[in-house]
Amino acid sequence: MRPQVFLLDEDPHQCAEMYSDEHLAASIPILIEVMRAVHAEKHPFKHHIVTKWCGSDQAYNWVNILVAKMIKEVHYRFDIDTEQMLEDLHTLRHKNITTKELPKRWLQLVPKAIQGRPVEAYQEFYRITQQGATWTKRGAPSWFKGSEQRAFTFNL
Repeated sequence: MRPQVFLLDEDPHQCAEMYSDEHLAASIPILIEVMRAVHAEKHPFKHHIVTKWCGSDQAYNWVNILVAKMIKEVHYRFDIDTEQMLEDLHTLRHKNITTKELPKRWLQLVPKAIQGRPVEAYQEFYRITQQGATWTKRGAPSWFKGSEQRAFTFNL
């Protein structure tokens, strides 16, 4: 999986809860590597657009909060030990972590259909591409439920 931030909500706490089980589990180690790449002289992700975006304090801090919440979400959904993931996250240097400012611009990589509205674009991308996705102990986000029903009907 290549680095990707699925911007399903501007609030990183809400965003983490909206990640499907599959994306939640797969994204944590990749986003930690992106954060490492921000600090590294050489790293496979150093010149990736997500790493460059995370170079701003606001974006880096937003991703840091997102990953911390994703780790808590993995623990909540799957009852697994997340101590090593938390340790990996805490080894990274924080960049002005006290700021609660949102990034000045949002990264929009995958969805092209709704330019300039990345949250709506990513939600639409999820509705189209994540048929059959699961949200253990949570249920699908309200904006996804219509296509979840269609996916269920389609699979019968």
